Amino acid sequence: GRCLDTKSKRYTSFQTEDVRTSAACKGLLQELVWAKGVLGAELMNTKTCQVLVEAGTDLANISINGRWKSSGPITEDAEPGSGLITKSTEDPAWSCWAVIQ
Repeated sequence: GRCLDTKSKRYTSFQTEDVRTSAACKGLLQELVWAKGVLGAELMNTKTCQVLVEAGTDLANISINGRWKSSGPITEDAEPGSGLITKSTEDPAWSCWAVIQ
């Protein structure tokens, strides 16, 4: 499912261009765990890995294995999720991984 916060809000995300597998998405999250504001990642069935961040976080200048989509950060909810990832939707097309703090 898609990652959610305690209020069931989705997070601001940075989409990748070339990261399309569970292993690659989890590997990218491990590479970025040190970056301030990174909360987790989610993958839509071999289509796109999204790195989830606190609002206001900018990952665009961080070099990754693969590349970022040029669209910049995306916020799908009017008020983006914040804090720890505490739950996920039941959508089988998505996988969610949280950074353990």
